[in-house]
Amino acid sequence: MKKLEFVFVPLPAIGHLVSTVEFSRVLVGRDDRFSVTILIMKGPILHPAITNYIHSVSVSNCSGSIRFVHLPPLAPPDSSNPSPSSPSVFLHDFMERHKLLVRDAIHQLMNRSGTGQLVGIVIDILCTSIMDVADELGVPSYVFFTSSAAALALMFHLQTLHDHHGLDLTEFADSEATELVVLGFVNSVPARVLPALWVDKEGGGSVKFLHEARRVRQVKGILVNSFIARFGLKTRLRD
Repeated sequence: MKKLEFVFVPLPAIGHLVSTVEFSRVLVGRDDRFSVTILIMKGPILHPAITNYIHSVSVSNCSGSIRFVHLPPLAPPDSSNPSPSSPSVFLHDFMERHKLLVRDAIHQLMNRSGTGQLVGIVIDILCTSIMDVADELGVPSYVFFTSSAAALALMFHLQTLHDHHGLDLTEFADSEATELVVLGFVNSVPARVLPALWVDKEGGGSVKFLHEARRVRQVKGILVNSFIARFGLKTRLRD
């Protein structure tokens, strides 16, 4: 029987890649119709511990249902271009430059004998640029959200406040008194505890955050941890 193949594109950071791999192991362990290919990007955020971890998983993967494909390194950036002004801008540029490498790797995978039927591309929450590759190939794209359902609810809530109510998120950067009532949270959320990148004005972090939130709404589905006992959700996350 031909397997159903998913391609996962994780951020090459240990907190993102390890959770992606562990989810993949659960997926193929529960249903032997599935197989997974995980694309590994090279870059400054690829910690040596990740290489060791990938090796250990590869050795223990007796069924062969999970395989890793290491993408070629990026070409050195043009020295005439200025360095990214913030981590969010760097990450966005990093993903944009990987789109062709990801597309070529998936093309090779699809043309390889023995490969299952490609049924979806699962993209890390910080890799939404890769959605363009899925659209080009005519393959459904899904987002793997490496945080909790409550964090996803907060992200969508802030995007709604900006896009439908005209609220400037950067105003929360210095807010001490503002409390946000967010679907999925038992208690109100103080604006002062919002992630700095989400309310960053000078480095463009807020703009990039809103872009990612809008793109996530366009995917076929979102894989997110909604384990009630751990995260204390009072209601199921809805659109």
